[in-house]
Amino acid sequence: MGSEPFVGCGSIFSILRAMKELTTLLRRLSDQKLLKITYVQRENLTVKRLFFEHFPLALISGLLGFAWSHEWQCIPAALVAGWMLDADHIFDFARYVICNRPNIDMSLIRNGGYFKVNNKVLVPLHAWELTVAMAIFGAVLDSPPLITAAIAHGAHLIQDQGAYKVRPLGYWFISRTMSRFSLNGFCKK
Repeated sequence: MGSEPFVGCGSIFSILRAMKELTTLLRRLSDQKLLKITYVQRENLTVKRLFFEHFPLALISGLLGFAWSHEWQCIPAALVAGWMLDADHIFDFARYVICNRPNIDMSLIRNGGYFKVNNKVLVPLHAWELTVAMAIFGAVLDSPPLITAAIAHGAHLIQDQGAYKVRPLGYWFISRTMSRFSLNGFCKK
């Protein structure tokens, strides 16, 4: 029972471990000359941004959910929904890698440049439809962790909306689908 509060953290650490393994694999392929990878800075590709961009807001959401409900599950739920949400960028980066091998520029991870190269924005988990669904199911099921996850997810989208040049409907998945995931349909010029 003493380790229960950390059950939800396993998935977070699994994702971080997978990201590290992917980076290691790409470096090995580059060293073996199977891929031509360019690095602007080879140190910790995304770690600083990963920890400081959305983590504080997700943690605050989780702590507020815990204070409101006294359910510890609110904290990992908020961290997964509000912080680890950016794991869905792997779809866009994988598309970049597949379409541009063997010439891969790893520095594009740091600045999101792979979106411009792809001219598409997939990010399937960056969708208001998910926020609404979590909020509705959380209310119907009387689930504070799910409601907290919805708040953290929405906070992430609001933070991104303000930080990046995203069109007002850009984080609606249906809107991205209608524009065929076009970068121009997602971003303001």
